[in-house]
Amino acid sequence: MRRRRSVQHHQHSLKSLQAVVLGKDGVGKSALTVRMLTRRFIGEYDVSLEATYRHHTVIDGQFVSLAIMDTAGKNSRDKMDTCLTFGELFFIVYSTTDRTSFDEARLLVKYIQQDKTIQSSPYLIAIVATKKDLKHLRQVEEYEGRFLAQDVDGLFYQVSISEGYEEVQKMLEEVLRACLNREKNKGSSTLSKMKEGIMVKTKSLRRKSTSDSTPAEQIRPTTLGQNTSPVSVT
Repeated sequence: MRRRRSVQHHQHSLKSLQAVVLGKDGVGKSALTVRMLTRRFIGEYDVSLEATYRHHTVIDGQFVSLAIMDTAGKNSRDKMDTCLTFGELFFIVYSTTDRTSFDEARLLVKYIQQDKTIQSSPYLIAIVATKKDLKHLRQVEEYEGRFLAQDVDGLFYQVSISEGYEEVQKMLEEVLRACLNREKNKGSSTLSKMKEGIMVKTKSLRRKSTSDSTPAEQIRPTTLGQNTSPVSVT
């Protein structure tokens, strides 16, 4: 009985999130995805294979069911539209050793920002720079990634997927926490605006009611320069 109640409670408090991993081929999207969801590092993947994974975790006592789409291939308009329909959390990945991958990341961010269908709901962008350990091959400086994240009010991380899973796991926890908090803040803001609207409408009705209740016998003509008498009320 206790176990059944516990399961029912977990299901009731379960929060579902959907994420998309985007970026140029070869930057480590699949390696990052697997590293986030497991402790494993796999260096070689089929660059044409797209997959969606499911992962369950707990963030600050909140049970989270994460569906994460690992994309592959050219980032066409149709593909981006599918990703925007699916996701609310976007990992935009580029390699610090590939300038063109950073240019691609900027284009992806711009496309997300300009999409009107996603603007009505809370979403979060996390800019992820990979291969930070390959300093001798670096083409993109850290500050460039940070500035890009600041422009979209997002998060920035610079990681080495191959060197260890701790920083990748920490990144995932922080991003999920930020995503959950953003949804809470969005809900609080909407409720606050609704309350403000009700208060404004109530005040308007009160002013109208006060205006309508002015005694008719107190009304005087406003025409200047004429000898007129008060309005007679019968």
